[in-house]
Amino acid sequence: MSALTDKYWPRFAKKFTYVPSGCWIWTATKTKSDGHGYGIFRTPASGNVAHRAAYVMLVGAVPAGLEADHLCREKLCVNPYHLEWIPHFENIQRGAGGRRTQIA
Repeated sequence: MSALTDKYWPRFAKKFTYVPSGCWIWTATKTKSDGHGYGIFRTPASGNVAHRAAYVMLVGAVPAGLEADHLCREKLCVNPYHLEWIPHFENIQRGAGGRRTQIA
């Protein structure tokens, strides 16, 4: 494990719940008060979005210039294996009812 994971994972792991779909649903602070935003968890290497923090801690660096698309379509999912890193324009197309993806 990395120093980042050693320091932050114990606190991070207490803030999500496993569900049968394989999603790890964030249960702590969110970007929108109505609960429909993204999870918030700050680390020096990942900024403040919880799904990005999970990816950095468990997989590695986020590819430069790309955004996360939640293949499970669940914004509060922080399972790094449910993310695909894609260009902004493609993320917008997918989110606007374009091509939907699935978890392999």
